[in-house]
Amino acid sequence: MKIVFALLCISMFLSLLASCKKLEYKDADKVELGNSLSPVAVTTVKNIDEITPVQGSTVEEEAVEIVLNGDQTTVSADGAAFENATLTITKAGTYLLTGTLEEGALVIDTQDSETVKLIFNGVSISNSKTSPITVINAQKRVTIHVQKNSVNKVVDTAQNKNGQYGEDAAIYSKEDLRFTGAGTLVIESKYDKGVVSKDDLEIKNGNIIIKSVGDCINGKDSVTVMGGTLSLTSIDADAIESGNNETLGKGIVTVDAGDIYISAGDDGIHAEQQLH
Repeated sequence: MKIVFALLCISMFLSLLASCKKLEYKDADKVELGNSLSPVAVTTVKNIDEITPVQGSTVEEEAVEIVLNGDQTTVSADGAAFENATLTITKAGTYLLTGTLEEGALVIDTQDSETVKLIFNGVSISNSKTSPITVINAQKRVTIHVQKNSVNKVVDTAQNKNGQYGEDAAIYSKEDLRFTGAGTLVIESKYDKGVVSKDDLEIKNGNIIIKSVGDCINGKDSVTVMGGTLSLTSIDADAIESGNNETLGKGIVTVDAGDIYISAGDDGIHAEQQLH
């Protein structure tokens, strides 16, 4: 039977556990930390294939606009290029993405010291051979901002991978990764994990729906949830995991606010060292 957990007083018992001891929530249906999740969001987890990307509100901030249109995608901006079904961003800045890219990929590979911000406003990216989104290098961080009222979708249908960087997720990052915005981001991984950061992973807000075979959200050093609504379905693994057990002060999951709905084959939340 699935169990409902409330994390309102988690700090009261964290002090009873050694910092190196892993903490777990098993079979959690909902972790309550704010307003309740709307029935629509819960339903979409079960019907994830039926969700259609749509554009949201007008983006007012200055950004490089890129319209994804399969092989017809063209990029004229300095710092971005499209070749062999892959959009590669090599310079820091803000990029506004709309449109569809089937059997394509988005790659971030920059040595700039500033943030790469990706605004998703009705984006659909899918790939059956590699991760649809890969962050190879980003000296500061990559932020994925989900535009208000928009619906966006990232789907990994790969059966096996031999990626150069060990890609094992629909969104795979070797660097710090942050999610913001007031729209909806749907992530499906039929290969392994939903979202992976090999460093720190932050979710500030937004409606994020993930269905994956492996972990839904995996931040090696840390996972921090500061708000938003998360609907997480992991078939065989954890919904949220931070697994660094080698470095003191890492392997941490922090949940400050938000609503988290979980259906997990293993742990609901797994923190190798600390859970706040």
